[in-house]
Amino acid sequence: MFKTVFAKQFAFYFTIQLFSYILLAVALSYVFNSFFMTQQTHVKQDSALRVAELYYDGFTGRRSPEEVNRLLDIELFILSEYQGFSLIIIGPDHEVFYVSPDIEQHTQSISGIFGSFDFSALERGEQVVIRDNMEGIFSEQVLMVGQPVLVGDALMCSVFVSSTMPDLQRSAREIITITIISLMISGSLSFMLVFLLSRTMTRPILEMSKTAMLISGGDFEKRIDYASVDEIGQLAKSLNDMAESLHRQEMSRRLFIENVSHDLRSPLTSIRGFLQAILDGTIPPEKHEHYLNVIREETERLSKLTHDIIDLENMSSPEITLNRTRFELNELIRKIVVMFEATARNKRLAVSLVFADESNIVFADQEKISRVLYNLIDNAVKFCADGGNVEISTGKKDKKVIISVKDDGKGIPKELQKQVFERFFKVDPSRGEDRKGSGLGLSIVSAFLRAHNEVAGLRSGEGEGSVFTFELPLAAKEKEKKDKDKDKDKQPEAE
Repeated sequence: MFKTVFAKQFAFYFTIQLFSYILLAVALSYVFNSFFMTQQTHVKQDSALRVAELYYDGFTGRRSPEEVNRLLDIELFILSEYQGFSLIIIGPDHEVFYVSPDIEQHTQSISGIFGSFDFSALERGEQVVIRDNMEGIFSEQVLMVGQPVLVGDALMCSVFVSSTMPDLQRSAREIITITIISLMISGSLSFMLVFLLSRTMTRPILEMSKTAMLISGGDFEKRIDYASVDEIGQLAKSLNDMAESLHRQEMSRRLFIENVSHDLRSPLTSIRGFLQAILDGTIPPEKHEHYLNVIREETERLSKLTHDIIDLENMSSPEITLNRTRFELNELIRKIVVMFEATARNKRLAVSLVFADESNIVFADQEKISRVLYNLIDNAVKFCADGGNVEISTGKKDKKVIISVKDDGKGIPKELQKQVFERFFKVDPSRGEDRKGSGLGLSIVSAFLRAHNEVAGLRSGEGEGSVFTFELPLAAKEKEKKDKDKDKDKQPEAE
């Protein structure tokens, strides 16, 4: 029914406001009616009391008959002309003393009604309130207040002040109508404010939707311009951060494709050229061995690039499967360092191993940790200047071993250190020092360590070299392992 957030939000606010105003109107109608009837009852009680006091003054001689009649005429005029009240005076024998002109045509009927009226409450000096149509004398219900005039214990007369209920209700309705009109005006204004507020809140959401569609279409340079710090602003910032990250990945991907294309084309061109030269005799037989070694190195480059691409695909899966085993870490490090012996010798690098213990048995996936160590040492050897130093060291912390790979190369600028573990990222985009790299080595390191619930650390600065660190859990000692196995075997017997 409502296809947009704006329509849903506006309908929701509109329904709440409408329900609130209807409830308020009903409540105010009840309150006004109740208040108005109570107020009118009090007015009639006061009016009846004033007339009764005049009669009392006349009966007790406090005022002369002429003064009483004069004041009664004034009071009766106010009651009938200004307040719209009717007046009935009933004598001690329940006979009619006086009936106001507006109802004097019903005098005989009034005499009959009050002839059988129960005056016991009035005789006790109590006011009475009547809501009735007085047996058809009035075509509509009336609100009547009766006030006794007692001299001693004798009921000298009773004063009845009345008005029809529709007149009272009409007055109440007028007040309610004014109130409802005021509510409608305020409601209209509030609906306009709700409309503007909903539009203001949904506009950035619509912009985000359009931007998200553009991003999904490959336009990673689009950004959302929303400076607020509320939840919508946080969402806009998250989308902008996502777009920035996708933009960086897209640029890295394009650069990666360019690099891979070049790295594939260069060795293939070299291999084809050297093989063709050997076959057609351009290269003399005595140099065949040299160029065959060059071809072998180029095939190794292709093999490493292929492995990197395969690892990249494996890292794209939701979870990396680990095959954890116990293995000797120091021995693994020595084996990997040997792989770089020729490269280190050519660059005159001093490669040192510093182990905290003679043996470090760890519990991890040996194949993946081997790849982590290979990539880190390869990175250190590659970026270390000729005649520089590379150090691989271990240390212990609680039940873990800390592995560090340190070089004294150029270092990595601080602004780039957060990106070195991203896919396709290369600190040297010109490919000058990292001609054979694919930009995947450190991202593979990070992914394999995350699979072990560990993280790769980096300390570096320009001109200060780099130190990459990570931790691995130490395997339980054999004696402890055997003790645990014995405890497990004994446990069922104890039961």
